[in-house]
Amino acid sequence: MNRNMLTVIATSLALSTIISTSAVSAAEVNKGQASIAAVTKEAAKASNLSIGVDGASSNIRTLNVKGTVLYSVRDIANIFGAHIQAESKSVITLVGGNPARTITVRVNSGAYEVDAATKNFSVAPLEQKGVIYAELNALVEALGGEVSGSGSKLDVVSVKPLEGDFSSPRVNSNGEVIAARESDGTVQLYKWNPTYRVYDALTSNENAASTAVSPDLKWGVFTDESSQLYLLDLSLGTAQAIGKDTSVKTDLTWSADGKKVYFVQGDKQEKIAYVSVDSGKITSVLADKVENKSDIRLSADDKTVLYAVNITGVAKNDKDSTEDSLSIDFSGAGSQLFTLDLTAKDAKPVQLTTSTDNKLYPNLLSDGAIVYVSGDADGAVENNVLKVVQAKEKKVSDLVADLDVSLAVTSAKGQLIIVATEKDGKSSIYAVKADGSKSKLYTNDGAITEVFPSADGSQVAVIENGQVKLVANNQAVALTK
Repeated sequence: MNRNMLTVIATSLALSTIISTSAVSAAEVNKGQASIAAVTKEAAKASNLSIGVDGASSNIRTLNVKGTVLYSVRDIANIFGAHIQAESKSVITLVGGNPARTITVRVNSGAYEVDAATKNFSVAPLEQKGVIYAELNALVEALGGEVSGSGSKLDVVSVKPLEGDFSSPRVNSNGEVIAARESDGTVQLYKWNPTYRVYDALTSNENAASTAVSPDLKWGVFTDESSQLYLLDLSLGTAQAIGKDTSVKTDLTWSADGKKVYFVQGDKQEKIAYVSVDSGKITSVLADKVENKSDIRLSADDKTVLYAVNITGVAKNDKDSTEDSLSIDFSGAGSQLFTLDLTAKDAKPVQLTTSTDNKLYPNLLSDGAIVYVSGDADGAVENNVLKVVQAKEKKVSDLVADLDVSLAVTSAKGQLIIVATEKDGKSSIYAVKADGSKSKLYTNDGAITEVFPSADGSQVAVIENGQVKLVANNQAVALTK
């Protein structure tokens, strides 16, 4: 055998070896790809998951890929009422959200578009059986909403909560919560549906933030800079003038029948009067020239008015009225509570208290008793106590003394609500009965600065650390951030 023949044989053997090896390698690769595909197919399991959407339960199609859950883009779009502009097995484009945006999602691509901006998923979207799945948080945020919770307790809010510092909580007859937000020197009132946690602007009239709410929770009254009275629709946010009087009016409060609004009148807060809501006519109730009246409250039968008088020091001097002899006697100074019988002709005010403590947040209970938060003017007593005054006997006693009470209000139907600081420093809200027994409605670490109860007191709108919340069933729903 010559050398050339040996070379051909050797080359043939080498090629056979290479071809055989390549065939084996290709088979292994194909086997590996099939294995990966099988694993991926096995790992990507489609199912349905129930999540909270604006306070209600909604079933969303999901795809679990090795522990990562992706959500149907179409189902999430439906939550926001978004329109599917285009859809195929590889791409979906939707238009909608709060505010409306154009969002494009592509299968197996980590990038997605929100209007003209490109953003990135942590996990690329996948398609299975004609359904495109993507990350929930990214989709919801792109549509203007917010996700809270995790696992089986996911909660989606279709409108991202408002942020800022809020004040002046109210509740209207629809069960909506109203509060004011100050931003850049302007005040805007908003209303929230607490079930779905969606909100809408109510009015930009900043004077309406101090509105006094009618017993049926349908109307509010407030004054503008000139002391003109206005009637506010608490559902629509529209306001109309009541009469034309522009005398100074403070401490507005409604009569129980909703036909009158009482107020302190005069530059020196020396009178008490009321206005007829229908006619705008003002009627004087008390004009005894005693100044610094405040905190008007009406009894449930509209027969008694409660009010406070801030008594200042009394000037004294000798018979010649010399400057050197002038002195101020503060021994009788302080806030005192009075009542006036509205049914008796020429009735005179009745002074109920004489103590020197600060008398804050006075309220009239349905049984005729008066309660107020007592603060020690000299600071000798550490806690503020809720006091009760029996009007006939003018007897004052403690109603709640085991807590540091900071606020006291009554609902339209007479439920007494207090805010107090516990011994551990937490803030709590209680419903209190006439005998002093109480039930805790809510407790938390935050500072509760304002409350407003629903008509029966079962729900309480709260400002906690500047955030708006609604307390019900021993839980609080946060309406703002």
